[in-house]
Amino acid sequence: MDNRRHTRAFTLIELLAATAVFILLMGLLMQVLGSVSSTSDLSQRRLEVLRQAISALQRVEFDLRETIRTGGSGIFVNKGGSGNINDELYFLAPVSGSTSPTEPRKLSLVKYGVASPGAAQPAFGQWPEMPALSRTVVPFDWADDVGRLLPLSASTTASAATGGDTQQISPSVIRYEICFQQWNGTITSQPPTDLSSVRALLIGVVAIDKKAASRLTQGERDSLAVRFEKPQDGVRPSAKWNDEIGNLPQSVREGIRIYEQTISI
Repeated sequence: MDNRRHTRAFTLIELLAATAVFILLMGLLMQVLGSVSSTSDLSQRRLEVLRQAISALQRVEFDLRETIRTGGSGIFVNKGGSGNINDELYFLAPVSGSTSPTEPRKLSLVKYGVASPGAAQPAFGQWPEMPALSRTVVPFDWADDVGRLLPLSASTTASAATGGDTQQISPSVIRYEICFQQWNGTITSQPPTDLSSVRALLIGVVAIDKKAASRLTQGERDSLAVRFEKPQDGVRPSAKWNDEIGNLPQSVREGIRIYEQTISI
C-alpha cells in the first residue's frame, strides 16, 4: 500500500487570482505613498513661503526700531492705487547700505515695497522672474541736506529713493498692505495727518510659492494681486484677504500664504 501523501499544486486560476490581488494591493499602496508625498511637498512649499514672509516682516520691524523721528515726520506710507496696488513704506533710520558715501553719517532713507527684479539685479534665491518684497537704502553723508526731505512725502521720497541700494529680501510677495492702529484701538486704512496718534502699523503680505506661480503668466500674477483688495477702515488686511482665498482656483489657492504682523512705532 502506498502511504505517500499527494501534494496539491496551485491551479492557474488561483495563481492569476493571487497576482490580481497583489497588483491591487500594490496599486493602493502606491496611491497612499503618492498622497503622503504630495501632502509633504505642499506642506514644505507652504512653510517655505511663510518663513520668507515672516523673515521679511521681522526685518522691517528691526529697521523701524532704529527709526529716527523728527516731530513725527520720520515715517511716510505711500498708499498704492490703481497703477500699483501695493503700499510703500519710507522712513529715516541709522542703518547702512552696501555702498557708502564719501563721509557717511550712518543715516539713511529706507524704503520697503514690492518690485520686480531689475535686469542687472538678481532676485533673492532662484526666482529671477518673480516680484519680491524689496528693501532700498539711500545712505547720506554730512554734506547732504536731509532737511529737504522733511516732512517725508510722495514728492520728496520718490526721487531720493531712485538711486538707492535695493535688496530683494522676500521673493513671491505679490501684495503688501499697511494699515494704522490708533491708540484707542481703531484701525484705519489711510494714514492720519498726525502719526503721533498711531500706536502700531499693521503690515500684511500675500505670498505665492514658486510652483503655484509657475502655472500663471505675469499678467495673471498681476491680476491675482489685485484680487486681494485694500481693506476698509476697521478691517485688518488678513481678515479682508482670508475671505478672498476661497474664491481662487484650488491649484492657486493651495500655494497662497497670508501673513500679518503688528509693529509698534
